[in-house]
Amino acid sequence: MMREKILRHVDAIVGVFHEQFSCWSSSLPNMVLNLSILRESVESCMCDLYRLKFFREIHQEDVHKRAAFFIVWLARIKPIQLKENISSKGELFANELLALYFGLNVLDISPKQLHTKHPNYMMNLVYLLHFHAYSPEQLASELFLLEQEFTKPPV
Repeated sequence: MMREKILRHVDAIVGVFHEQFSCWSSSLPNMVLNLSILRESVESCMCDLYRLKFFREIHQEDVHKRAAFFIVWLARIKPIQLKENISSKGELFANELLALYFGLNVLDISPKQLHTKHPNYMMNLVYLLHFHAYSPEQLASELFLLEQEFTKPPV
């Protein structure tokens, strides 16, 4: 059961990687998504979520917590490896962008829509993830508010 969950998450992250980074034609050949490191990220995330649920007596975490934990662990363990020297800021922040893209995907928020509407906020998220300045719980609260922003019906 847990193995299947892990593999589903790994497959979903691989899909987001190909979907979001395929347009980076100049940088893509320099980036490799290391599946062993990716699996380690997913397993670490799921263990951390389990600890949260056990110690706080939470029956089932909400989607915001799940997205936040995945974002933090993907940014922390960095499954995207570079073959050569970094040639752009996009490559420098590739792991943080993958983490954010996946988390937004979990919440059905388009990264392009977020970048269009709040470009400075999105870049601030990436910067904070790069320097490990987020706790998953804090990020979950922000993701809840972000989801409200993008899912509320127009007035």
